Amino acid sequence: MWVLVRGGLGNQMFQAALALALAKRFGVRPRFVDLTDRARVQRGWQLDCFGMSPTTPMNSVLPAIEFGMSLANALRRIGGLSLPGVAIENSLGELVEFSSPPLVLSGYWQRAQYFEGYEDDIRSHFRFPPTQPSIQIPTAAQAPKVAIHMRRGDYVTDPAAQIVHLVCNDTWYRQAWCSTQEAVPGAHGYVFSDDPDWALACLGPSSNLTYMPFSPNAHPSLDLALMAQCDHFIISNSSFSWWGAWLGRAADKRVIAPREWFRGRPTEALGICPTDWLLL
Repeated sequence: MWVLVRGGLGNQMFQAALALALAKRFGVRPRFVDLTDRARVQRGWQLDCFGMSPTTPMNSVLPAIEFGMSLANALRRIGGLSLPGVAIENSLGELVEFSSPPLVLSGYWQRAQYFEGYEDDIRSHFRFPPTQPSIQIPTAAQAPKVAIHMRRGDYVTDPAAQIVHLVCNDTWYRQAWCSTQEAVPGAHGYVFSDDPDWALACLGPSSNLTYMPFSPNAHPSLDLALMAQCDHFIISNSSFSWWGAWLGRAADKRVIAPREWFRGRPTEALGICPTDWLLL
């Protein structure tokens, strides 16, 4: 089963999670094709933090995969038809059912339902390696830890991304943080953002907030590992912070996510978040 991998770390994890679930279910071997260099925003292969590597197809295989994808997309556009052996994510975000393993898997697959029943297997694959330097989030007098992720970046600077992606504003983050503090007394927030200045202006300095350092050159798994150590989560409409929240293991975990994930696309209708996550 050839799995076409695109996007940043969060997107790549969704694609890998479905592939790993299908591999477990049907007893097939997933082989990952690195197409990250074809994205508008190139982030490169990032699943290396989990010991996962892409497979370089033989010269004759990659053209066949690309031809199959072109044909499958053409059939779908012309008459809603599908090409046997090629699974392409539904453009409306509707759940795709798998009765057999595809030969080629293409899409973002941002639904926990795609690996439902295989959560333990996914967690075992998405375990941060022991060879990675010890990473621990600072503790604040044993207070409940809340990861607050403020995703901005190309959502703000790229006109093409702005057409698709909603950007959570300062009012939304303040409401989410106030709601969390009411529900989790004594909570201490750890703010992760690719725009630290904006994050500080949004929530302001406070004794119950720690602003985590951001380095654009650091591997994103470093922040993800820190986020996953928290007890509760306020996430943006970002697959990256989605995984930080999903990997969190607190029994009473409380997650707040945006009510709208893409512009004009309600989060609930897309099925992206687990049903026990709160939408604001």
